[in-house]
Amino acid sequence: MYAEGWRKAQVSSQIVGRVFQEIASGAYESCKSYLKEHSLPSLSQMNFNQKDNYCPDDFSSAITYTIDDFSNKAHVDNDSDNWTLIGFIPIKKDGDLAFEDFDVEGGEFVIRDLQVFIDLPRVEGITLVVLKTSELKHQTLPSKSTSDLCTRFGFSCQISKTMTNTMEKFHNNYYKGRNHTFGNYDDYIKKANEK
Repeated sequence: MYAEGWRKAQVSSQIVGRVFQEIASGAYESCKSYLKEHSLPSLSQMNFNQKDNYCPDDFSSAITYTIDDFSNKAHVDNDSDNWTLIGFIPIKKDGDLAFEDFDVEGGEFVIRDLQVFIDLPRVEGITLVVLKTSELKHQTLPSKSTSDLCTRFGFSCQISKTMTNTMEKFHNNYYKGRNHTFGNYDDYIKKANEK
């Protein structure tokens, strides 16, 4: 089950990587170079410390997502000084795409430092934004479905500063001799088979 889910995640990572490359090739290449330069794990890697085993479309080490009328205050992210891919997808509560009869009001995405907002309720489809979230103050305004049948799925792919700092320590042997655990597919499978 775990392997099947991870395989699907790899395919999703490849699709998102290709889309990012198509809409913002310079930002995509910057993220891809940063990922490799700092030997960070990517979303598609099944085992930790596969620094020379990147898929062609790898560009991010973290993905966050949210649904159900998410909003936040204006903020600047504490990510590496790199680009973030942000996506907004209209869905029904059952997870199907909701391009028709999508009734979510509000939820505009605001980039305060640029005095720009994306009027998501007026967009009929998927919205992708590429932004330096560590430099520009941004936020998602409150939203609400009038029927409670729809919501907006939001996600972001970025390279976290915490991940970068942790990996730098790891590669400099800071953790050597210490008891530590990093995600490792083989270990999970072995432990599951032992039960």
